[in-house]
Amino acid sequence: EQVEGECTKYKKYCFLSAVRAMCAKTCQMHPKDCGTLSQNVALIAGKNQGKVGACYPPDIANGVVEVGADGMVAHGARLKITCDEGYTLVGEENYCVIQNLFGPDSRLLQECVKTGDESWTGKGGDYIGVQTTTNLDTLCSNTKKAAAQGIIGNKVPVEFGRAALQGSNHNYC
Repeated sequence: EQVEGECTKYKKYCFLSAVRAMCAKTCQMHPKDCGTLSQNVALIAGKNQGKVGACYPPDIANGVVEVGADGMVAHGARLKITCDEGYTLVGEENYCVIQNLFGPDSRLLQECVKTGDESWTGKGGDYIGVQTTTNLDTLCSNTKKAAAQGIIGNKVPVEFGRAALQGSNHNYC
């Protein structure tokens, strides 16, 4: 808007992207959120522009997510995670979609898991090794991924699926 107050009568329509483009001050748009002239003309012309925006960095236990100068992860950028010493990054690579949504599946964010040697005591409850195949040479399952994708099976109790979603995102066994 060129003259302060010229958009006052449109304030109630600030939820429309075209009004925000033309009346940035009245709609209290941050200058960083205002597009270029050609982007604003596209908005006014009604061209469909997909929702884009930066993401808040997710909390990764035992790790740090690299962010930009604004403290955010850029739209489309892959998460760059550095794990603390003694921890290993596991899981499928994630990227920023918008706000706190990450692709390919926000429920399956990468994690920093503690890994150790192949020793254990008793029944193995303290095992933190990195074997990914069973004694029968079959690949260990990522139970969190299976639960998120709904492929655990219909004979498995619901409580198991819920517990699997709270587990770690890896296929160590």
